Amino acid sequence: MLPNLTRPKWQIALPVALLIILLIPVLTWPQFNACNNEGPLRLSIVVDGDSMSRVSGQLMGEGASRYRAEGAKVALYAKTDLWYNSTQESIEGVKMEQSLGVDCSWQIDQVHEGQMYAAFLVSDDYRQPNTIPKTSNIDLPPLAIDGTHVLAWALWSAANPTGNPDPALLWPKNRRLAIAWLIRQITPNETVPQPLTDRAGLIIGYALPQTDEAYPYLFARSWIFDDALAGIAFTANANFGEAQAILNALKGQVQADGKLGFSYNTDNDWFHEYYRSGAIAWVGYALVFYQQKTGDAQSQAVAEQIAAYLLSLQNQTPDSPSYGAIQDDPAVSSFTTSQNIITYFFLRDLARLTSNDLYQTAADLIKTALLEQYWDEKQGHFVVGSDDTAAGLIESNSLGALFLEATGHPTKAQLSLDFVEQTYQPVLGPGPIDGYAPYADRSTVWSQGSLQVALAHRRLGNITKSQAILGEIIKLQDEEGGVAYARPKATITGTDEVFQEWASVAGTTWLAIVLADDEQFLGP
Repeated sequence: MLPNLTRPKWQIALPVALLIILLIPVLTWPQFNACNNEGPLRLSIVVDGDSMSRVSGQLMGEGASRYRAEGAKVALYAKTDLWYNSTQESIEGVKMEQSLGVDCSWQIDQVHEGQMYAAFLVSDDYRQPNTIPKTSNIDLPPLAIDGTHVLAWALWSAANPTGNPDPALLWPKNRRLAIAWLIRQITPNETVPQPLTDRAGLIIGYALPQTDEAYPYLFARSWIFDDALAGIAFTANANFGEAQAILNALKGQVQADGKLGFSYNTDNDWFHEYYRSGAIAWVGYALVFYQQKTGDAQSQAVAEQIAAYLLSLQNQTPDSPSYGAIQDDPAVSSFTTSQNIITYFFLRDLARLTSNDLYQTAADLIKTALLEQYWDEKQGHFVVGSDDTAAGLIESNSLGALFLEATGHPTKAQLSLDFVEQTYQPVLGPGPIDGYAPYADRSTVWSQGSLQVALAHRRLGNITKSQAILGEIIKLQDEEGGVAYARPKATITGTDEVFQEWASVAGTTWLAIVLADDEQFLGP
């Protein structure tokens, strides 16, 4: 008879326990890596219920898992008379903060009730204040995003509960760098320490390397289009002192009949005696935009002087295909789409400020011309001009989409963007960088046009598409904050027009404008 070989229970249980221990990491590994690490770093925020007693969200994007592993937490502020970081029960006691869950989600209950909530991703060792004084500027976070202790933030407002993420919340550092770079381009600066007295305040268009063959000719050059866009960018970002300096310098260049040259050297008295109506209209629009945002009417008389010049270029012949449109230049017979779009916005907004029907009537004539003569109904896009049915520069349809959305034609605006997608995209630059070309030859990525497309998509509610474009074009921003005009350097097919890779005011201002997300800019 065989002896009893029954094992002790612990000998049976031990291998099973060891197997379970070995399987736990395998079975739970997805939970420890459940964070969404795709795209730019961003923080979502949701407020539940009428009582607003529970606020939740999720950290997503590049680095989300790493921040969770490092112990980063979410600190929540509620805005009433102050920004409060404490629960309803204890204003000075329990902070509203929470560590990230396995999927980088977070939830905070019994929050202090408010009409606005700001959630911050902060480092584990950061000790946020209980209260912060209320600021009237709701576009800026009550805590500064420093990239070390305060890493990201999201805003919820009772006035905008759907909370489409503000692009400035996704790229706060890029916005600050862009503004800082633009400030350094304003004369006087290191490049032009002693500009002409009446040109001090103009902004140098490019940051050229001194070894470039064009440096002796362009190092001190300022283009009025760049100056106008810089004035708008500073205004939209509440840098009113810098905006005023540039706009005052521009006003000093306005001639008696209301026109300005196309560009100006800041170190001598040369200027380009070429009078482009679109560039001049951008100057007028910058003056009006500043007045709308600040209430300062000191520039209104100059804006009306510019308007008078542009009205002298309006086609008043009813049977003309360009009836109502503004001529590009007194020396040419063209009436192009992009020039008329910005002139429309300028005259429309000047009419709102002055209550002068003359400007509104002129703006309405331009609008009718664009919709009836410049819009190709069959193809679903704007043409270059009433006598030129080519696709031309992307701005006819990037700015065109903004014009259509602002004037109540969202379906046509989307068609215009669809045409842009088919005609100017994709372009693949080194890096790679996906963006939009200035012309249909698709030879380079143009930052200015690409950012206009991003803004148009945002206005139409295509948020994901807009942010994807922004994420690509931000790759053109250098460490100092300047955005390359184009990449790679390219000569447009069939022309001698060269798109350079230099850091540019044009690209940088459009980035700062899009990140500011001011709906009054080229808005309804």
